[in-house]
Amino acid sequence: MKRFLSGGGAPAKVARKAATLAPRGDPRTIICWNVENLKSRATQNRREVRDFLGACGADVVFLSEVKLAAHCDKGAKKGDGAPRNRRRVSDKFHDDKVQCAALLDVGPFAAPIYSLADWRYAGTCCLLRSDGPAPRRVSFSLEPPDAPPARNSVAFADDHDPDGRVIVLEYETLVVLHTYSPNNGNDAKSFERRRLWEAKVRAFAEAVRVRGRSLVYVGDLNCAPTDDDLSHPAWFRAWNSNQPGKRLGKDRERLEADDEGQPGCTPRESRYFDALLRAGGLFDAFRDARGAGAGAATIEGPHFSWRGRRKGWFAGDGKRRGTPRPST
Repeated sequence: MKRFLSGGGAPAKVARKAATLAPRGDPRTIICWNVENLKSRATQNRREVRDFLGACGADVVFLSEVKLAAHCDKGAKKGDGAPRNRRRVSDKFHDDKVQCAALLDVGPFAAPIYSLADWRYAGTCCLLRSDGPAPRRVSFSLEPPDAPPARNSVAFADDHDPDGRVIVLEYETLVVLHTYSPNNGNDAKSFERRRLWEAKVRAFAEAVRVRGRSLVYVGDLNCAPTDDDLSHPAWFRAWNSNQPGKRLGKDRERLEADDEGQPGCTPRESRYFDALLRAGGLFDAFRDARGAGAGAATIEGPHFSWRGRRKGWFAGDGKRRGTPRPST
């Protein structure tokens, strides 16, 4: 469900690299990737990740769902409201800190810029190319940018999304927003969380447009807004529905029709996505480049943004890789 919409706790060696960044220009190549636990990538795929980062040529690389805990004073506990340094990996998890720092200490990039949650949950990270364009300001919430960013140094904002889901880079002519959007879930409480999140994102996009600035929005939006984004639309729309045996989780209240479907694939989320495009004057660059009608397979496609899970209720089902489900 990755989209591209257009219109800290590092070793001293890495930290010194960050100090060389100076605001200049706009990025040309942006990559975003949901790593599903950065420590897992450091222990299971270290060579592949480092080889990719070293050769990709990107000006900016965003990583979401890093699952690293923010640094806090000794004795702080989850949900206690104690201050956190969300740009620094917790010393409590020393192995996480060291292994991830080593993974991301790749020649082309400066020290990682983190925005982290209180515990090993969600969280995002940004890598900036050392000799590439650097932003004038880096912020970590969905508060719309107001005053022009600094020109002579990279300014860092203090406010963070509590789950570390947001990184905003303000360049000469571009505002680049990266989010790891919360999953829609399967009950009224999670639906409401998603509604409030989408309202904030729309307000951010509209504020950028009204102020005459150009916005690029990338990340894991946890949304597959059209049937072209799904390998088997009917299958995904049936799950978490009122059909017998199709509900996810333990909550069994009857769903409204707009909330039926695999999280990310509901009619309500599709409308949220359309409203976002209108509010920000954006277009879906992924679908614009790939075209509609994903079902018409070619040598270059089809191109889906969602195929399913490898575990849980979807385990073992061939549909997650586009294979027709055996008839019964």
